[in-house]
Amino acid sequence: MTVRRWGAVALATALLGSAAACGDDDGTADDESSESPFDLVVLGDSFVEHSRDQIRAYGESQGLAVEVMGLGGTSICNWDDKLEAYAEQPPPVMVISFAGNDIPDSCFNPTDESRDAATVAAGYRDELDDVVDLFADTGAELWAVVPPPI
Repeated sequence: MTVRRWGAVALATALLGSAAACGDDDGTADDESSESPFDLVVLGDSFVEHSRDQIRAYGESQGLAVEVMGLGGTSICNWDDKLEAYAEQPPPVMVISFAGNDIPDSCFNPTDESRDAATVAAGYRDELDDVVDLFADTGAELWAVVPPPI
């Protein structure tokens, strides 16, 4: 299975799982599960930005109130304010999807150099662990998926 195909399968699995988690048997949203105006939030980098319309359309076709936010050229640390706001008013399903930008002189890479893949992966593991901790007691179902195909 190609990486592009795997990304599509992972995101579709998260979205289908969210449809089941968010809806009653008749497919309507379960308003009692959260104070969030959204059933599903997808937050990511440029891959989500480029797939935003398709992700939103698919979620809405499943009867979900969907928020899709793709922020090109960013890292998880750029999303701190957004993640904290979603954790305060959590959606039933929160999806994080990113490729892993390592732009020098940024919140994720404070150096002015490109870094090796192992260093970048270890840094994102730490940031992802922080997101898991942030949502741990919120009742939200948290998914981390590979980027969607664009």
